[in-house]
Amino acid sequence: MDEQKEETNFKSVGDDLKNYVTLRIRLASLQLAEKSSETFSAAITSGSAILFFVLFFVFASLALALYLSAVLQSNSLGFGLVAILYLVIGVIIWLVKDKYLEPKLTDVFIKQFFKEKSKADGN
Repeated sequence: MDEQKEETNFKSVGDDLKNYVTLRIRLASLQLAEKSSETFSAAITSGSAILFFVLFFVFASLALALYLSAVLQSNSLGFGLVAILYLVIGVIIWLVKDKYLEPKLTDVFIKQFFKEKSKADGN
């Protein structure tokens, strides 16, 4: 009788362990799906904002170039000065990217990936 009870307990523990592993796998896949969708939606919304900032920047650059062209009475000089301005900005960014930009961007992306939902969101 005791032997049969132990066998039943072992079978029950085995079934419970199997269910536990199945549920943990399911939970991990749901958490991965949630994190992936959060990351993807953040990329889409950030990408949209960046697109509009770039469009603003392009049109502001054209306006500056046209203004300088009118002031200097030379289209090539006005657009050339704007190009030189961007060259200087690009060189400065290139020089400081390893020390300042890349570590900060890495931190931002890691924080975004591991960001927890607040309790107010219902989680």
